[in-house]
Amino acid sequence: MASLFVIAAVIIVLFGVRDTKKTAPTEIPNIVAPQTLEPATPNAQEIINIQASPTYQVPQTQPTAMVMPAVTEQAAVVVGPVSGIGVVTAAPEESLQTVNQAVISFLTSLSINATPVQIHAPESGSLIHDPTNGSLEGRCASIEARNFMLQTSFSVPKLSNNGVWDFGTIFRKYDKGDHRVVVYHDKNWQYIHYILEPEEFKTIEEGNIGTLGVNAGDTNLIQFVAMDNIGWLYVNNVEVAKLDLSQEANSGSVCIAIGFFHNTETAGGKTPYSDFTVWELR
Repeated sequence: MASLFVIAAVIIVLFGVRDTKKTAPTEIPNIVAPQTLEPATPNAQEIINIQASPTYQVPQTQPTAMVMPAVTEQAAVVVGPVSGIGVVTAAPEESLQTVNQAVISFLTSLSINATPVQIHAPESGSLIHDPTNGSLEGRCASIEARNFMLQTSFSVPKLSNNGVWDFGTIFRKYDKGDHRVVVYHDKNWQYIHYILEPEEFKTIEEGNIGTLGVNAGDTNLIQFVAMDNIGWLYVNNVEVAKLDLSQEANSGSVCIAIGFFHNTETAGGKTPYSDFTVWELR
């Protein structure tokens, strides 16, 4: 009789194990980067050794950005019509060539004949505000470039005591200065040439971005192309400006950053970004 009890117990255990395996949920790895991620490592943020500008002032002129045609989303690669562009990305099964074709299509719409070579892989994280160090916080591609396309999305920081913020790109950084394109909490933008000696923050162009999300948590797509003497700024699939880049034609660092002005960072704040990617245009 004891043997029968043992056999029955074994059968019950086996059936229990089989049922557990059968009903347990299957874990699917997260293969799509979320819009907001914490820094993966303590080195996810760099202190860019550049001094911030004086207190931010509202630009005097505010031209309205030209609205481009709507973007049509696709399953693998999302790209706008010839006159515009959406976020350039690919599903895991898509090849780098597919992504490059989307970039090439956009460049062709700008009459740019160049081969895009990815020099900074899609990266997500957060830029931590540090209003005390007087420098910019950001991330830079490891390879310097003269002609490039930069793309990233950033989320408006959730600030409890200060709604002032900025976000932008530094490019063609050289020994005596750099160039900057910055967007602000009040929907303004500026194209600035920073000169080290004698120190000067020269605003070359400025204006307004009607489609910029400025509420806490809003996500904005930033795309910037530099090709020879011309630059193109897109924000949320809208062409904001065509810029004159003739003042500096050398190769330099390509970065995203915050804290361009002394009063645009809040202690304890952070600005999330996602899919920071840079293609060199060769």
